[in-house]
Amino acid sequence: MKSSINFYVTTGDATTTYHKIKSHIVPKVISYPEDIDENLRGKYFNFDDVETVNSFVANKGEVYLLDVNSIHSVYCKSRSYREAYCLQ
Repeated sequence: MKSSINFYVTTGDATTTYHKIKSHIVPKVISYPEDIDENLRGKYFNFDDVETVNSFVANKGEVYLLDVNSIHSVYCKSRSYREAYCLQ
């Protein structure tokens, strides 16, 4: 999967942040097996190994075309609820 179109219904004030690997860093990457829930599959980076490139907070009713192959994270406030429909 290379891209996703997200239709945001309830955002929970979540921040989506895109990252890049810091120069001169060889990151330790953790990959999880295929039998894990598909929403959790992928590679996991230590925040110390990456720097922020860009970020956004989606609002209710907004639609975003996302590059989901790029390193990114989603931060939600404690106990916040998010709902989005994704076309992949």
